[in-house]
Amino acid sequence: MDKQKEILIEQSANLYKSIGYPRIAGKIMGLLYVSEQKHFTFQELMDTLNISKGATSTALNFLIIFQKRVQLPLYKIGYGLCLYGKNC
Repeated sequence: MDKQKEILIEQSANLYKSIGYPRIAGKIMGLLYVSEQKHFTFQELMDTLNISKGATSTALNFLIIFQKRVQLPLYKIGYGLCLYGKNC
């Protein structure tokens, strides 16, 4: 990943943290916005962002609940069937 994308991901994380949301959720959303990749698996999120399984799970659960209120682009993380390890 190039330096500019890494900076944008960190800025997204800092923004989320500044408004009281989980920082890791901000990193995930930053990655979704800057990436051209269509979908991410749970493992890809962990590996790309260098975050733990627990942090990834907590952030995704937050985003899934939050998405129902504001319509975030969670299709990129395989929201629904793909999120739970089934085929897209």
